[in-house]
Amino acid sequence: MPISVQWIHEAGPLMTYMASCGSAGCTSFDHADAKWFKIEEYGLRTDGTWGMQDLFEGKEATITLPTDIAAGEYLI
Repeated sequence: MPISVQWIHEAGPLMTYMASCGSAGCTSFDHADAKWFKIEEYGLRTDGTWGMQDLFEGKEATITLPTDIAAGEYLI
């Protein structure tokens, strides 16, 4: 089913989540045990477009990693 049939708009918010892989690191981490937390969200902008629209237009998406999290390996 085309996106336009499923959703009222083609683009939406652009959200970034992270999950710590714990002391074992991400190589052996079972992603089913991940505890995700959101670090950024670009939603509906004042011009009426969504954050995801930039990706549709081929623009880069950049994120800022939190500076106040524990050292270690993370999934994004």
